[in-house]
Amino acid sequence: MLIFKKEQDAARAVRAHLALTDKALRRARHALEAYLAGDEGLCRELASKVDRLESEADDRKREVRTRLFSGAFLPQIRSDLFELVAAMDLIAGEAESVCRMLSEERPRIPERWATPVNDLFGRGAECFAELKEAMGVFLGRKGEFETLHAHVNQVTEIEGDVDDREEALTREVFASDLPLAEKLHIQRLLERIGGIADRAEDAADVLETAALKAVV
Repeated sequence: MLIFKKEQDAARAVRAHLALTDKALRRARHALEAYLAGDEGLCRELASKVDRLESEADDRKREVRTRLFSGAFLPQIRSDLFELVAAMDLIAGEAESVCRMLSEERPRIPERWATPVNDLFGRGAECFAELKEAMGVFLGRKGEFETLHAHVNQVTEIEGDVDDREEALTREVFASDLPLAEKLHIQRLLERIGGIADRAEDAADVLETAALKAVV
């Protein structure tokens, strides 16, 4: 019973971390939308909230580590589970990085690219949403590996689409008549937005490994 309670406590901390990451991404998306609409004040306000959420997620990551050290979950998946939470923590970090760049560096984004840039972030958020669904299966519906695998496949598929969109946008930017410095600035922003999907895919890979070990 004690081992089961330790697992419950660890799983609760993982879910709390997941919820904070989700909230950070939503706030970051709103910050980007505010910035693209010209409301830099709201963007800074939302960026500050994302920063706080990322710090809270760090606290939950440390809590998960403490719970795992106390003996929660099978020994063969403890390190994978912590690696998974650490990988998810990088997603919140990417969201924070996007917001910091917008609020502090203020890249100039021509209106013709506002919608594609916003859509790129949206696809990254969809990638995380599939990871979140897979995590829900792992934590709450053990044995449904096919369902978990389907969500992981979606993460991979969406991440590929994000890569394609990022590459196409980057080509457009560099084919434009903008000054080189502005092109490079936009490129860096696109890379950071694309990083959300990259980190989600990394986390999904770790999750699938942990799930395989859990059913052995």
